[in-house]
Amino acid sequence: MLYSNLGNCYDQYPILFCQIPKQFLPRDLLAIYLDSLRYYTLHMRKKETFGDYSYGLEAYRRWKVALNGSFEHFGLRYLDGVYAEKKLHAAEYIACMLLGSKHMPELIQASQQIAKVFLTIHHEILEQDFNGWNHLHKPVSDAQAKRVQELLDQAEALEECAVAAAEQVIQDIPCAERV
Repeated sequence: MLYSNLGNCYDQYPILFCQIPKQFLPRDLLAIYLDSLRYYTLHMRKKETFGDYSYGLEAYRRWKVALNGSFEHFGLRYLDGVYAEKKLHAAEYIACMLLGSKHMPELIQASQQIAKVFLTIHHEILEQDFNGWNHLHKPVSDAQAKRVQELLDQAEALEECAVAAAEQVIQDIPCAERV
């Protein structure tokens, strides 16, 4: 079911429904983990920008530039909340990867530090929590924006380390084990 269809009704299904898995299909965890890391490194290294939208490492630069000028307070708070949750869950996922690479500790440590930076921005600088996004309409002071910018510098540097470590992890896996 597409996420965009969640909660919608259809002619064949006049009431809300959920899809329920019927069976477990074995998957190769190594292939899943490697695919995740390949996707991460590919999109973090891309330098594409679409209008006002950037992703990967370029998004950090765009975000910091925006904080130098006028920015939407709601958007900053919302974006920070998304990143804080995303980076926290990514760090948890990476810590669970069972890859036999000497570079895994570097990747795990960098991803945990990135999550910590975004949680610091979220909780300490912007004074938000994850309780229903009640803080989105509060203004962001110039001092808060400057501190966010400083922490984004740290997060970007850590992200560059994480990407490099992820690339090393991918290279460390013997070719016979790669998918």
